[in-house]
Amino acid sequence: MNNLHHLVITVDGLMEYHFPIFASILMVSPKLQTLSLKYSGKPYRPRYEMLLDLIASQFYKRHEGNQNLIGDHLSAIVVELKGKFYQTGLISWDIWISGWLTLIDVSLNAYLESNVFTIAERWCIMDQLVTNQHVNDAQGYDIFANLADDIIYKILSLLGANDQAKFALLSKRCRQLLLSSPYMKFECYCLPDDPSCLCEEFTNFVDRILSQRNGLAIVSFRLQWICFNGNCDAKRYFVDKWTNIAVSCGVQELDLAVGLRHEEELFKMPNCIFSSRFLRVLKLHLTYNILLEPIGVLASLEDLSLCSMALRADCLEEWISTACPSLKRLTISHLVKGIRNVRITSESLEELDIFNLPTDVYNIDISTERLRKLSLNLNSLRNPFNCILKVKAPNLQDLKWTGAVNDIYLSEWKFLKKASLCLDINKTYHEEKTICIRLAKLLQSIHHVRVLQINSDTFEMLFLGDLLRIALNNLHHLVITVDGLMEYHFPVFASVLMVSPKLQTLSLKYSGKPYRPHYEMLLGLMASQFYKRHEGNQNLLGDHLSAIVVELKGKFYQTGFVIANLVKIAKGLKKITIFYSRKHLLIVLKMWSDIWKVASPRLEVNLVEKKI
Repeated sequence: MNNLHHLVITVDGLMEYHFPIFASILMVSPKLQTLSLKYSGKPYRPRYEMLLDLIASQFYKRHEGNQNLIGDHLSAIVVELKGKFYQTGLISWDIWISGWLTLIDVSLNAYLESNVFTIAERWCIMDQLVTNQHVNDAQGYDIFANLADDIIYKILSLLGANDQAKFALLSKRCRQLLLSSPYMKFECYCLPDDPSCLCEEFTNFVDRILSQRNGLAIVSFRLQWICFNGNCDAKRYFVDKWTNIAVSCGVQELDLAVGLRHEEELFKMPNCIFSSRFLRVLKLHLTYNILLEPIGVLASLEDLSLCSMALRADCLEEWISTACPSLKRLTISHLVKGIRNVRITSESLEELDIFNLPTDVYNIDISTERLRKLSLNLNSLRNPFNCILKVKAPNLQDLKWTGAVNDIYLSEWKFLKKASLCLDINKTYHEEKTICIRLAKLLQSIHHVRVLQINSDTFEMLFLGDLLRIALNNLHHLVITVDGLMEYHFPVFASVLMVSPKLQTLSLKYSGKPYRPHYEMLLGLMASQFYKRHEGNQNLLGDHLSAIVVELKGKFYQTGFVIANLVKIAKGLKKITIFYSRKHLLIVLKMWSDIWKVASPRLEVNLVEKKI
């Protein structure tokens, strides 16, 4: 297969005999670059398994001692694990020691990423590595001999302290690689009343490793030390000591997640931080701690993350406006208390993420000229309706906002490309008139947007207030999340589409919630008035809308009616796609029949079954 570059093999469970099978394929694929193994999840064992083992043993005899069967063209392996793994580790490590890979970290990322695999699975992989190393040591072969240090450093950056210690036992070179790795990550978690508290062993191990750095450069230093036993107060000085070592080694990314006691404690950043010329990223996760004001300037810092901590009144503003003059990205999350007025002013900030603020915040003021991306999640606020939200960001391009309808004061975003709004109207128990005015102000600020995702409640409220008149002249793609389509949704959506002259694609996604708004009767009345106003006008939208996508889930109600009427008035419609699950097939077929009654002969209708 001389032209094969990428190969994906679906397997039911890897056994030892799969190695010679795959090797035979790769030997006749001289240009192959990527091999992907995807598990079907079925615990299948073929009836000819014994015969496969026999043929495999003959393969091993034929190629005994040949460690490089296929040259050096294969550069990446991707493994997607599911179901029974059997001898997956053995197969993959055999592939490694055969000298096939020049980019082993792609495979190991699939193995060792903590958000994909459990601790037990990662231990199994390390056990396989240790076993293979001991076996090959006995045979006089070192599986690390042909691997560059940078690749091994990447592997080590994915391991925790226990796995690193295990790795260091393999050989002298492994120990030296651990001591010299530029990616340092140490983790220790002790649960409340846990008799097997590992903090003593943890501090000894980390201190021993860092004390032998001898000034070797550190790119990334990550310390996660959480102890719920309250016995580690006296060891707190280790955090400052290790941070000093990391800074002295020119650390570029510093990630501190520290929680060593139940009571609140003042946390002061070590003085050395403010003298660093190399620090680019600083992440602080200070459980049970109150972050104090900065005592200097972090001139080179570009990325700051403040998580799970308490802040004093003006501390946040000092960190952002004064201490970080070059800051480009800021993340604020899970602030516990101490701050009610969130004020963010920066001349350099480009990305801002805010979520899970203290429940009693009453004012959020954001003023950043260079801000390109803003993400707000204000669901944690106890009284969001009375919280004032001011955003002055004239160059904003990407907006994501989740929460309720705040008292908003927003600048006009002329360069906005993408917006995702999920506003829970029904949690706001206030008069509809005030909500409509605020939503109209929001729509006015985002009316330059090109791609918009929004929940239908927002448009319903604007429709009730007769405020769906703001032109969305640049809108090309619209995604509306609905709880269940009713007849009144047709005039609501039609009103939106009438003020969107460039809209090309309309997508309707079901949330699956059987929600019926308390103002449903009023919506029905407004809908009847809409029909009277536009009676006989079959082409309300022009011919710009070319595609409709519907994803069905939960209660459908009058979905067929709404979609059929949209098809009827959109004369330029070329394609409609409906995603559905098997249990809704009869409903979908009825909907398909309704659409064909009003559709033009050129309309392409696609029914796609999928898991939703």
